[in-house]
Amino acid sequence: MDVILDVIVISTSFFLTKFFLSDLVTNFSSHLIFSVIVWGFFSARLLQKQNLNLRYLFHSVCSLAIWTVIVVLLGAPFDKLDDLMSVSLLASIYTLPYTFTSNKKQKSSLHPSLHIVLLFGWMLYLIGLGLGDVTDITVKGLETVRKCEKVFLEAYTSLLLNSELDTLEKYYKKEITIADREMVESQSELILDPAAAQDVAFLVVGDPLGATTHTDIILRAIEKGISYRVIHNASIMNAVASTGLQLYNFGDTVSICFWKENWKPTSFVDKIIKNLRNGLHVLCLLDIRVKEIDWSKMVRGKKVYEPPQFMSVNTAVEQILEIIKDREKEDREFLNEDSLCVGIARLGTDGQVIKSGTLKRIATEDFGKPLHSLCIVGKLHPLEGDMLRHFAVDKSDIPVE
Repeated sequence: MDVILDVIVISTSFFLTKFFLSDLVTNFSSHLIFSVIVWGFFSARLLQKQNLNLRYLFHSVCSLAIWTVIVVLLGAPFDKLDDLMSVSLLASIYTLPYTFTSNKKQKSSLHPSLHIVLLFGWMLYLIGLGLGDVTDITVKGLETVRKCEKVFLEAYTSLLLNSELDTLEKYYKKEITIADREMVESQSELILDPAAAQDVAFLVVGDPLGATTHTDIILRAIEKGISYRVIHNASIMNAVASTGLQLYNFGDTVSICFWKENWKPTSFVDKIIKNLRNGLHVLCLLDIRVKEIDWSKMVRGKKVYEPPQFMSVNTAVEQILEIIKDREKEDREFLNEDSLCVGIARLGTDGQVIKSGTLKRIATEDFGKPLHSLCIVGKLHPLEGDMLRHFAVDKSDIPVE
C-alpha cells in the first residue's frame, strides 16, 4: 500500500510541477519545485511513522546538507543552485529510511518507489525556428522553449533574419545562450551535460535536422544516455518550392563555399552537372561565415575571428561561370552562361526576393541583404515554366513549352 501511495504522490508532484507550479513560481526551476515537493512528502511521512519526533526532522535536514556537500565535491556539472539542490534533495530522499531507523536491516517502501523518479528524466529538445522571424516558431516549439531551464541558439549554419537576440528573449521569456560553431562542434558538453538534470532547448533556424552537425549532437546525446526530441519547422529545403520549382524534381543539394586566394574548390560544379544530366533541379546553399577563426593571426598566438561573411547570389554565379569556362564541351552543354537559374534572397520573410533568368543575367541583379540561395534549373515542367516567367527578369529567358 505504501508503494502505491508513493507512486501516486510522485506522479502527482511531477504533473503539478510541469503544468501548473512551474508557471506560477517562476523564480525557481521546475525540477527544483518537484524535488522539494517529493522530499517534503517523504520527510513528513517518515516523521509521522516515528510519532512526530522532531529529532528525525533534524536528521532529515542533516541528510540533505551532507548530500549537498557530496554533490559539490563530486564536481557535478551544474552551474545553478537550483540544479545542485535538486540532486541533493533526491539523493537525500533515498537515504532517509536509514536516517530514521537504527535497524539497518529494516526495509522501507521508499526505495522501490524512488526508482520512479528516474522515469521523469529530463530532455534535450532540438527546436526549429522557421525562416522569417521570432513568430515563425510552432506552438509546440514555443511551449517547449518556455518550459526549458536552459536555452541555446545555434548561430552559425543560418540566422533568423528579422529578430535580434533580445527580441527572441522577450518573446520566449527565456535567457538565451548563443552556441557558435566552436561550442557545438568542440564543446558540446556545455549543451549536453545540463540536459542530464534539466530540460534544455537547442534552437535552430529553419529545421533542426537541416545540417549534419545537429545529427552529430543527437548521437552524442544518445552516447551520454540523454533523451532527446525534435520539433520540426520550415526550412530552405522545402520553402524553395516558393520559386515554382517542384520539390520532387530536385536532385542532390550542393553547398558553395567562399573562395580564398590559395583555395578554390570546384567539385560542387561536378555535382550540379550530374543533377542536370538527369534533368533535375539543383538547390545551392551559399556559404555563411560567422565567428570563423582567422588562422593567419592564430600563428602569432592570438585567437582572432574574421568579420561575418554571407555569400551573395552574384558571388555564387561568378564562381560557377569562372569554373565552367575551362570545362570540356560536353559539360558546357549542360551548364553554361545561358543556363536557367533562380536567385533567392530572404526566403520566408515579408521582404523575400525571387528572380529567374540565365546565369549571365542573374549575375548582375541586385538581391539586397542576406541570406541568399541559388537554384540551377533542370528539365522544366510546363507549370514550372509558367512560375519562372512570373519571377523572370526578362521573360524571353524562359522557354515556352
